[in-house]
Amino acid sequence: MLRYVSRLVILLGWIAATPALAQSPDKSGNAAAIASAVAYLDTYGDLDVDALSRVYAEDARFIDETSLILPDPFNWEGRDAILAGIRGWREASLRRIEYELSSVFEAANRVVFVGDVLTEVDGPDGPVRYRYPAVTIVTLSDGMVVEHRDYIDYRGGLRID
Repeated sequence: MLRYVSRLVILLGWIAATPALAQSPDKSGNAAAIASAVAYLDTYGDLDVDALSRVYAEDARFIDETSLILPDPFNWEGRDAILAGIRGWREASLRRIEYELSSVFEAANRVVFVGDVLTEVDGPDGPVRYRYPAVTIVTLSDGMVVEHRDYIDYRGGLRID
């Protein structure tokens, strides 16, 4: 009986530890580029247009071809257009974007994030959160973001509140 209980305790401990492991994605590639891209995603997630204005290259591109199924797709050319688009999201009700990642890798100054994107929007009764499977690719040049490319499964999104 004691052996059975011990196994159960070990199993429950392993299960409880699993979410913590999911929060630390596998990483490979140039650590400095990954750190820069992660810092960018944090700023992007805050929708801090002032801070983002210092991160995007003047000729940066924001491309989300998967958003073509939406009424206003997210495909912007140039820093000013990107910042105007993000400002529009904030004005429309978007409050926060977070990433829960399963893996991150860098190749040729492109940092690829694989996981889920979580959004928080203002709903009629308060904040509402959604989760979407996602791949985001951030391209860097001289420490600046020159391209943000998203592939989001908008139809596969789930409300998580």
